[in-house]
Amino acid sequence: MHRSILLFVSSCVVACASSPPRDATPAEVATNEPTASAGSTAPAETSAASAPAAATPKTGGDGGSASSATGKPSVVLTKLSSSEPDCGLDAEGRVWRWTTGHLVQDAPSIKGAKAISCSATHSCVVAEDDGVMCWGENMYGALGDGTENKSETPVKVVGLSSVAEVFADFGRTCARTTNGDVYCWGDREYGKAGDGYLDDKARAKPLAGKPLITGATSIGVGMIHGCATHADGTMTCWGQCRLGACGLPPRPPWIPKPMKAPKVKNAASVFAGEGATCAIDKEGGVSCWGISQYGILGETVTSTKPHPDPVKISLPGPAAEVAVGVGGHACARLTTGAVYCWGRNAHGQLGDGSTNDRKAAAQVKGIEKATQIAAGKETTCALVEGGRLFCWGKERLAKKPGGALEDALEPVEITVAPAKASAKK
Repeated sequence: MHRSILLFVSSCVVACASSPPRDATPAEVATNEPTASAGSTAPAETSAASAPAAATPKTGGDGGSASSATGKPSVVLTKLSSSEPDCGLDAEGRVWRWTTGHLVQDAPSIKGAKAISCSATHSCVVAEDDGVMCWGENMYGALGDGTENKSETPVKVVGLSSVAEVFADFGRTCARTTNGDVYCWGDREYGKAGDGYLDDKARAKPLAGKPLITGATSIGVGMIHGCATHADGTMTCWGQCRLGACGLPPRPPWIPKPMKAPKVKNAASVFAGEGATCAIDKEGGVSCWGISQYGILGETVTSTKPHPDPVKISLPGPAAEVAVGVGGHACARLTTGAVYCWGRNAHGQLGDGSTNDRKAAAQVKGIEKATQIAAGKETTCALVEGGRLFCWGKERLAKKPGGALEDALEPVEITVAPAKASAKK
């Protein structure tokens, strides 16, 4: 059972498969100060002033509850998804999703969750007990309950405890425990599960007690690969690596077990997307490697060939977090709270008010005190101080009541949906 996974190569989308290898009425919650993303080991944030930004971002939507004049949102979010930027958690650990230009509550049985990850096929949280709960499609056993049965209600992942972070991807899920053990389950084609196999058979639950990596300090999981950092600054990667995203030569194209990326050094945290990977070093510098189209590798790379060696990204200050999107863009949150983006910009996902691709990182308009960022397919979101959510890019702005969503070239605030709205499943 093979299928195609879309990858952006050159200036078009090409398929690579057949080789071996998402209703409750929202309630107000108390204000809670947002925290950094789970497992982050980036340098401590400073109080330095950010670079000047444009006017205050717009409030989007067609009838949702807007923030008050004091800037307090009707729902205070504290966490964004570690993968697609389509869901998050509030201060009580409840799940919220934004798929129609508004915030709506999802998975109402979930409370006390500590981290969340949403994909096109399924979603997972680190639960109150530090285990993992997942729901949605169960392709290849991605829900981790030992079956391949779809579940609209959260099910417990078998055999995992003390989890620090979780990543849901297309048909696959990975998690890192507090002691640094890394587990992946679901689709193992192209070596995505890191368990030594290249076939497309299901890995319907984690191999309890048999982590694919030990001693990991952070992990980043892309569409078809994954990487982990270690205390000594080294990095190991696995999965489909033919575009250089694993920091390894593109031959062989599939890495079924984690291998060391030889030229990645001094890494503190890693962030993976579609065909590209970025890391923050222990001084806050950002480097990226992999697919070289659209300027995602910065100003110095002119070739369009796979580029497995790290390339320094020029930024005006140290970074606390990076988000790598699907389709060729990336963004960095600086320790000041300013956000800079670069790469592909066909739908305004860089947030600079244009649709021009950029090799040089540009500051996102109006975002000055971000506490977390996330990037997905041609879209980007940021949480700012006070728990307000802003998004920009493809279909993030509803210009008139009942109207279709349009691209937002600058950040738009995502607010609570009208009471009758329901989460898109």
